[in-house]
Amino acid sequence: MPKHLYLSPHLDDAVFSCGGLILQQSRRGESVLVLTICAGDPPTKGLSPFAQELHARWKETKSPVELRRQEDQNACDRIGASTQYFDIPESIYRGDGQGQRFYPTEESIFDSLEVGDEDLIDMLASKLLEIYDKDTFLYVPSCYRGHVDHRLTRGAAEQTGLPLYYYRDLPYAARGYELPPGYNLPPGVETLHSIDDAEIEIWALAIMEYASQMSTFWSDEDPVISELLEINNQWGGTPILHAERTNLS
Repeated sequence: MPKHLYLSPHLDDAVFSCGGLILQQSRRGESVLVLTICAGDPPTKGLSPFAQELHARWKETKSPVELRRQEDQNACDRIGASTQYFDIPESIYRGDGQGQRFYPTEESIFDSLEVGDEDLIDMLASKLLEIYDKDTFLYVPSCYRGHVDHRLTRGAAEQTGLPLYYYRDLPYAARGYELPPGYNLPPGVETLHSIDDAEIEIWALAIMEYASQMSTFWSDEDPVISELLEINNQWGGTPILHAERTNLS
């Protein structure tokens, strides 16, 4: 039976982008694991004003990442996926160890990786090779809009030299955002996976489990289903690019 491993930069990306496809795979009895790369706990002090603003938006101040992990587990339960979490903190928490944050503003999280983060790519690639086996389909974000954690995740996956399956980062890819310079997709075969309306409804319910993140992307719950339906109609399904590739670095 096939095994599917989805690399999710944050505690929501894989479900946002591929929830309908994951549901289909799990219903066929196939193993699906969503591995979140940046799921580590935040520092106990020294948060940037931007990070504090996000915590307030998420309406959780004591343990925001613990809250988000629970949301992710609830969402993945709805679509039949297992979960695993790496302990790397997401970009808004990372810094130089001297209290200087690498990404202190919203603009900075959609810019290039800081030099202090580049070593994470090799470390993550090694960890991915440890858990990969030849029967696994490995899905990675294409990096639409260029969030630094998406760049980190894609870079580590490509560093492994393994065959990869690229998904389009939603909702960014459907809202006019492009791939950043240097992140063109490799040659490959793109397959459209048709998602029916009933599957889209369950997919939307899974997305709504991320209550802390809803206000960042949608005004309320109603637009979630309508946007997924529109995307599915426009694209003809969930597009996945299969690239047989080797290490390109």
